[in-house]
Amino acid sequence: MIDDADDGHVLPCHDQSHQMWRSHIRGARMQGLDRLAPPVQDRVLGAVRECAADLATIRDRTVILRGIVRRTRALLGTHMSYLSLNDLTAGDTYIHITDGVETEAYRNIRMPLGTGVLGSVAAGGTAVQTADYLADPAMNHLGDIDEIVRNEGVKAILGAPIRVGGRVVGALLVAHRTATVFGETAIAALIDMAAQAAVAFEQTRLAAEIARLSREHAATESETQARQDELEAMLRLDDRLMGGLLSTAGLPGVVDVLAEAIGAPVSIYDPTGFVLAGSPILDGERLRAADVRAAVDASHHGRSAAALHIDGAPLLIVAVAAGPEHLATIMTVDAPARRSLVERASVYVSTLLLFERTLVDADNRAQSALVEDIVRLDGVPDQSMRSRLNEYGIRPETRSLVLVCAVPATQQHRALLALRDQFAQQAAVVSVHSGHLCVIAADDTRTPVVTLRERVLDRLAVRSIDALIGVARATDAAHLRQAHGDALAVSDALAALGHDTGIADEVELGLAGMLVGGSNAGRVGALVDRFLEPLLEYDRAHGSRLCETAWTYLEHGGRAAPVAAALHVHVNTVRQRAERIDAILGEGWRVPPASVDVHFALRLWRLRAAP
Repeated sequence: MIDDADDGHVLPCHDQSHQMWRSHIRGARMQGLDRLAPPVQDRVLGAVRECAADLATIRDRTVILRGIVRRTRALLGTHMSYLSLNDLTAGDTYIHITDGVETEAYRNIRMPLGTGVLGSVAAGGTAVQTADYLADPAMNHLGDIDEIVRNEGVKAILGAPIRVGGRVVGALLVAHRTATVFGETAIAALIDMAAQAAVAFEQTRLAAEIARLSREHAATESETQARQDELEAMLRLDDRLMGGLLSTAGLPGVVDVLAEAIGAPVSIYDPTGFVLAGSPILDGERLRAADVRAAVDASHHGRSAAALHIDGAPLLIVAVAAGPEHLATIMTVDAPARRSLVERASVYVSTLLLFERTLVDADNRAQSALVEDIVRLDGVPDQSMRSRLNEYGIRPETRSLVLVCAVPATQQHRALLALRDQFAQQAAVVSVHSGHLCVIAADDTRTPVVTLRERVLDRLAVRSIDALIGVARATDAAHLRQAHGDALAVSDALAALGHDTGIADEVELGLAGMLVGGSNAGRVGALVDRFLEPLLEYDRAHGSRLCETAWTYLEHGGRAAPVAAALHVHVNTVRQRAERIDAILGEGWRVPPASVDVHFALRLWRLRAAP
């Protein structure tokens, strides 16, 4: 049975590939389906923040969980909601807290793992729903449970797992007394609330661990003074770190507490080496050295501190993890008395980082929903959308800047945080949307692309994030959809041109760049080779610059004097190079129609080198 001392760290569910039984499709076509309004994203975010406030001020887990269950029911507009805990010894899950349940039998349901919605969620670790439970043949029914459900009058049920330490320890569910299909927005909201329940379990586990240490300390009268001192130090640290966890100080507050407790500077880095809190002990380049990475890996896999000497100085490294995921690295000066304290602090850092992630994810859902509505907008925005844009400081009647940022999926969360930092002082919506990151920002100053390149790419590079960013502008909110499409096309074109990182707009890429947006890098490379390979091969073999000469020649309409000035060579040199290009490509490269193809290929060649 799950108890307060269950070992593990919170691992919120971010997987939105929710399991949908095939029978639910039939349920969606049933007559008399209740059409619940999807939860408004602002209300979802508000509910998550209210739960966060409870977590910061209330120590009683049951009180916190009751608040989560109550808010979940109100948020989704269902007749009832409830939370279950898994009993692995008995092989079932039992309802622990309810809101809106009318019968005592339903409140006391114990469901074998893998049966019904409740047992399936608690065992399978994915969201599950049914539009009409008793009529759903895909459910693994039990006669006595079906009778309890019938007496309660329940039809539709939706459940999401609660994960702690990578394990499913229970489930959060809502139920309705009329046949209903829950949409993706409702499922996402339930997952957000289940993540808050997971944080409540973790905080209770930490409190139980502190109590265990207190009991151990009380029983160590016969132990050595050193052991008593160690336990006292850990208890003091636990008490202060728990206070920091429940405060608004965040990660810097935890670093300050730990640094004071061990009497040494402390740094916390993300997995890429970016400083999250504290003063950097090592720079980014040194952090990426093989010996440091080996020490971090050893700490991560060994679940303990690792020691390392750098330039004669002893360092202590502790990898902060949640299950298999490496979240951060704590670094300080090594000393035997510090190891247990830093390892202890890593638990609080893990909890804090994952708690902050749940808030970011919930906030992102609200902003992502707004972006989704914007890209679907056809015409002038209605008053509701205008109000939502105004909430983020974006005036619908003024110019806006739109960025579409393509980053690897593994870097999206870090990139989201980096972009929010970048646009923190500017009215902006920043969200993950359809596999990429999207920024919609006020553009009163009409920021040049070159300035954006310096600011945005530098901010991402510090966190070792590679991004392909398309930029477009909208004169007002009615043109945001078009601007988003233009920015997405630029981002796709940069990828087709073979770039790993870069930022550009349609003007920079020109017609040639935009026309290859639907291609891939291999296809673009083949086009360049088709028209320029003999010239490229000659330049490689002789160290010459005939491709550059051909480009400049066509850019200036074949006029020798401007070409010579641009290349900083004599006019006769231009003529000699042009004749050499004649011999390699054929004389037709200078005049249409061949010159059009060669000029297009040269444009792509240059864009592949630098957007």
